[in-house]
Amino acid sequence: WTVNGESIYQSQYPGMCLHSDYPRTRIVSVQECNSSDAQRWTVNGESIYQSQYPGMCLATDYGSTRMVFVEECNSSGPRQHWTVQGEQISLTY
Repeated sequence: WTVNGESIYQSQYPGMCLHSDYPRTRIVSVQECNSSDAQRWTVNGESIYQSQYPGMCLATDYGSTRMVFVEECNSSGPRQHWTVQGEQISLTY
């Protein structure tokens, strides 16, 4: 993954960006980059949240479905802590 400004895109496929259709759905997907608000993200410490909806953070229920989605930010919730290191975005335990 590459974090460039408010875009998060696949390094191997730079035309594919992290995308959220919140509030229609909480599921996060990878779609063709189009610079829309649905593809604007802010990385702040261990939080990654939608720039348009700063109260909605990137989260996962890894261990159950391995899906990535957005939910209300909760700094004490372990499923919302991420580490961005180089081209890797990983869940922080």
